[in-house]
Amino acid sequence: MNATRVFFAAMVVTLLVHATVVNGEFLFYDDARFIVRNESIESLANTPSFFSDLSTTASADAPTEDIYRPLRTFSYAVLTSIAGKSPTAFHMTSLLFHALTAGLLSLVFLRTGLSYWPALAGALAWAVHPVMVESTAWICSLGDLMCGCFSLLSLLAYIDRRRMLALVLLTVALFAKEAAVVVPGIWLAWDYFFRRDETRAGALRGAVPGLAVVLCFLIVRGAILGARMNQVSEPLGGSHGNAILTMLSGFGFYISTILFPFGSTVDARVPIQTSLTGPVVLGLLALGVTIFGVFRGPARTRFGAAWFLMALVPASNVIVTLKIPTADRFLYLPLMGAMLFVGEACQRWPRPSLRVALAGLVLLSALTFQRIGDWNNDGQLLAAWRRVNPKSKELLWADASYNARRTLELLAKDRPTEAVAHFKRANELYALLLKNVRHVPIQVWMEAAELQLGWAKFTESIDRQEEYVRSYSAAFRFYRQAWQQQLAGQGRVIEEEVIRAATMVGEIATRLADMRNPEIDRTIQEGMRAFQFLRSQFGIDTDLQMARLVLAKAVRIRAEDPEKARAGFDQVLKALDHYEEQGVAGLSFLRAQCFHYRSLLRDRPFDRSQLQRAAQLYAQAAEEIPGFRYWGLFYAARAKCIEGRVFKDTETGRAGFKLLQQVEAEIKRKKVAIPGELKNLITSELAACGSRG
Repeated sequence: MNATRVFFAAMVVTLLVHATVVNGEFLFYDDARFIVRNESIESLANTPSFFSDLSTTASADAPTEDIYRPLRTFSYAVLTSIAGKSPTAFHMTSLLFHALTAGLLSLVFLRTGLSYWPALAGALAWAVHPVMVESTAWICSLGDLMCGCFSLLSLLAYIDRRRMLALVLLTVALFAKEAAVVVPGIWLAWDYFFRRDETRAGALRGAVPGLAVVLCFLIVRGAILGARMNQVSEPLGGSHGNAILTMLSGFGFYISTILFPFGSTVDARVPIQTSLTGPVVLGLLALGVTIFGVFRGPARTRFGAAWFLMALVPASNVIVTLKIPTADRFLYLPLMGAMLFVGEACQRWPRPSLRVALAGLVLLSALTFQRIGDWNNDGQLLAAWRRVNPKSKELLWADASYNARRTLELLAKDRPTEAVAHFKRANELYALLLKNVRHVPIQVWMEAAELQLGWAKFTESIDRQEEYVRSYSAAFRFYRQAWQQQLAGQGRVIEEEVIRAATMVGEIATRLADMRNPEIDRTIQEGMRAFQFLRSQFGIDTDLQMARLVLAKAVRIRAEDPEKARAGFDQVLKALDHYEEQGVAGLSFLRAQCFHYRSLLRDRPFDRSQLQRAAQLYAQAAEEIPGFRYWGLFYAARAKCIEGRVFKDTETGRAGFKLLQQVEAEIKRKKVAIPGELKNLITSELAACGSRG
């Protein structure tokens, strides 16, 4: 066996063990905002912006201000341009990067003096270890994979004394993920442990250019992030002391996870520590043993211990505060150094360790294969999350979001029976969130509103009136709450979501105005306020939408205040004249309603010509507005029936009755599916007209 065979053997085994990751879907776990909804990655022309503009990192509805991974974003754009937003293509890229990194690690291990199969065993112990699954199966962890790959390439170039190439590769690794800041330290450790013939000053001179590159990167990163190096404003646990105690516990957690990788680790988190507890003491002991390993033992294991400790520093929450204390992906680079212990054991005791190593690799591969299933789709990820961390605050929201999304997906696929259970579950979870969380994020209100809106449209299509009125009302309340929170500056204010929330408040108010709603006056008022806001703040033309609400208000008050109602109808007609001059089509129904109700106001004699004009416009709307034929014909017939009754014109009344019969006959003959509300209206109007002869 030679180095090339070791390299490809490591790659092939890694590909086989992790192969099933390609079956995975995009996950709610950040894949949605970084990839699925991120329009920036849909054009390679945005490449310069990936390195200078944080708004390109994620979608506009869920931006990020604390992550700078431009190379990862660029990779997403390249993949999108080649294969579209296909999860398979993204997963295959992650898999190939991980396999390549495994091969490169075997070459690094060979350079330490390990024989072929000990080097292969050590590299494979890293590659097939279950803690790698989060990085390989979660697409958003591509930054970790790229960072690991280019960090090893940089190290290999440094070992070969190709310093300029090492610096270039280090720069690439840094733009993949900032965890590569430790690479110059690994260079220095290499010089210290494996180049004893050189002076320490010479070793330092080798690492100084790398440190300069890191410093330049941090300056650029700080400028892009606005000098915000921490992801959260205060230390982990509220103080630096608590942060240190928690991370000592976290170190022990990492060691136990490496040594005993059984069970899922999705969202596994160490609790915040505020005193010298058992986990803290065990973590302190583990840290002491690891530090001792840096100063005692063979050069390889000392180098591996130093590598492990240095690579953990960026995720230690001591220098830079992160959002979470621990995660499997934080071990991607550190575990490489730790696996030198495996290679060293196989080197020193080749015969007994061969069988142990093979059995261990088989066991690790089986555990990895099983754990990949946890990351296959949202449902399996949530199930694993509940097993591991059922009290997680984020779990409730993630579960609600997943069920809401599944509801809308199933409704879009015309599978309502399956959607019902997800809708009920999402409703329950959002109710718990809104009741128990003190400061509910705006996004929760938006998600809950979108769920109710989707359900309202579905139940309206199958004529469950009480249910769709209830859902429209709930959607209205949720959008209004999101809009009000944004206006008050509570939480993250996103212009696109402000417009969306205000627009939906107005549009749903218009829809509710046609329904029986005890709070209709307030609803119309809120809708008008939303449309006026959109016009004044964003210059959006909402006059037509406001005219619809004015019409709804005028119809509602026509009996109690006919003069005010007439002024409302006149205002709407004036607005319609303006839009027709602008070439806007499809306004005949609104104009018909104005003439219809205006002609029958009781403070003046009924205006027959306006009622006749309304009937003509209803018939015109039936021809002009897609999907409106039977509604338009019904209203035209109804207007004729009203005219016949009010003005004692039997012939006109019979014409309306005959048109209603024709509409009913056509619906039956063509077997047209019409809303139950329209069906009931036709039946009742036929009965009323027939009873009058």
